[in-house]
Amino acid sequence: MVAMRRTYRFASLALSLMMLLPAVASATIQVNATRVIYPVGQRSVTVNVVNTGKVPHLVKAWVDDGDADADPSKVTAPFLVTPPLARMEPEHGQALRLMHLGQTPATDRETVYYINILDVPPSSEDSTTSTLQFAIRTRLKIFLRPAKLPGTPEQAAKSLVWIMVHDQGKAFLEARNAAAYYVSVANVTLADGTLLEGEMVAPFATKRFPLPKALPASATFAVRWVSDHGGLIDGQGRLAAPTAVASAP
Repeated sequence: MVAMRRTYRFASLALSLMMLLPAVASATIQVNATRVIYPVGQRSVTVNVVNTGKVPHLVKAWVDDGDADADPSKVTAPFLVTPPLARMEPEHGQALRLMHLGQTPATDRETVYYINILDVPPSSEDSTTSTLQFAIRTRLKIFLRPAKLPGTPEQAAKSLVWIMVHDQGKAFLEARNAAAYYVSVANVTLADGTLLEGEMVAPFATKRFPLPKALPASATFAVRWVSDHGGLIDGQGRLAAPTAVASAP
């Protein structure tokens, strides 16, 4: 599942005019990644962005710990982004340097944070045209990865244990992750072609995928997950017997 989320903030205009004015959106700031892997102990990681447009744009960057609505001035995630604010000339790039401040919540598993990159377009210089201006935020996952974790992210994805559970009359396909890595499941395709939307399964945790109906015992299905580099990897899952599955720690 491509770990990318975009939110939109409208410029200050009278609400009664919003449906009457042409809207202009900016999507010219492109990021070179869909996720960031940050090994604990590494001095910094670079995230590159490019202004593909024809006019300068302002870019603001910050890191949060999971609250997408948190005030950037009040976030407490242990990361520093430099520069936090930059003017990007048209058809030019900017390297954002991401630095971990040394606070590691857990040493036996990954921890996830989010880097926010806000693209603020310039105001229209045409005073004869009324438009809506959009600021577009790109939000990418940062996986803070301690050294010497057992196994690999790929092994973690392949080792997910899948069981069928029922809760309040509804059926769920539950993925159990006994590894120290996050597994980003892009989607699950059942034998009948039903597509289940992706979920991120945290280390030593479970995640449920709602099912339209119960699956037969030993059912198999296609599982697609996201690699460290943002690529989609195809694999296969099979239902395990609930009584034979130990709970994740």
